[in-house]
Formats: sequence, C-alpha cells, structure tokens
Amino acid sequence: MPDQLDLSKLEQQARSAGHGDGLTELYAAGVFLVFSLSWLAGPEFVGIAAAAAVFFFPKLLARTKERVTYPRIGYSADTPGGSNTGGECCSSSEQQSWYRSVRS
Repeated sequence: MPDQLDLSKLEQQARSAGHGDGLTELYAAGVFLVFSLSWLAGPEFVGIAAAAAVFFFPKLLARTKERVTYPRIGYSADTPGGSNTGGECCSSSEQQSWYRSVRS
C-alpha cells in the first residue's frame, strides 16, 4: 500500500508543533520582567517573585497550552482506561485529509 502513514514523522511534526508556539519563551520573558520589577521594588522581593514564578509558571504554561496550542494541533490524550480526555478525536477521513495536506 503506497499511501501508508509514517507515524514517526507524524509524531515528530506534532512534537515540534507543540514546542513551536513560543509560549515558553514568552513566559520566560514575563518571569524576567517580574524579577526586574521586583528588584526595583526592593531586593527582598526577588525571593517572593522567584517562589511565585516556580509555583505558577508551570501551571500557567500548561493551562495556556491546553487552551491555545493543543486545540490547534489536534492534541488528544488517552487515559489508561481508554477514555479520551483531551478533546474530541476526529474521524479517520479527517485525519487522512490532514495528513495529505501536511505531506504536500
């Protein structure tokens, strides 16, 4: 069958699409901005800003990726029980048409 899917290539494209959104860099710039502003307020506030960044940064980044990035790349997570928790999965004809558009 000449029209077989190359799953490793699709996986690589999905992984690069998930990291190619630039959200991590934007949030890192925001953290540096918060550090700079906290230093202007007083050096004792830098520790508070660092603690807040460590606590909130991963959660904020994950939530933003769930709401913005994953719907755009078609992310779908399956639980061990088999129920789909990452959103509605598209039909196989939609997947095939997407794959044909990516290949060309």
